[in-house]
Amino acid sequence: MDQQALQAALYDIEWYANWWPPIGACVLALTLLLFTWGLLYWRAKRWRRLALAQWRHLASGDLRHPNADTVAQLNALLKQVACTCYPQELQVRALSGDAWIAWLDAHVKIPLFADTLAGRLLRNQYHAQANVEPQELKALLRATRLWIKQQT
Repeated sequence: MDQQALQAALYDIEWYANWWPPIGACVLALTLLLFTWGLLYWRAKRWRRLALAQWRHLASGDLRHPNADTVAQLNALLKQVACTCYPQELQVRALSGDAWIAWLDAHVKIPLFADTLAGRLLRNQYHAQANVEPQELKALLRATRLWIKQQT
């Protein structure tokens, strides 16, 4: 072959024409990425869904005739969420009374328990009181729900 035949057999490489992957591959990769992120986020927030489901179960009880058992269950729910969200803070399990309320309020933007009906109910839950007022229980339910929702 002579020089001209070799040059005619060569062709220019168009490196700029097909450097981007096909659009279908890009859409598939983006879909898989978003699905994976959504699944990880959904699994990471599973504790919140479970805690709110337990809260709904407690809130669905008879609020006209509240009892100290409901207050103890709400306190246990708060402790469970606190231990899940802050596993490095080992003292959470032992807190009670004013120290527990201060810890709860320290972990939200707006204090929910200090100087409120909910705080008074949590503070006095171990005292021998026969009746729990419905408005106190409603305040505690509201504060508990807001505290759970504000945890990351």
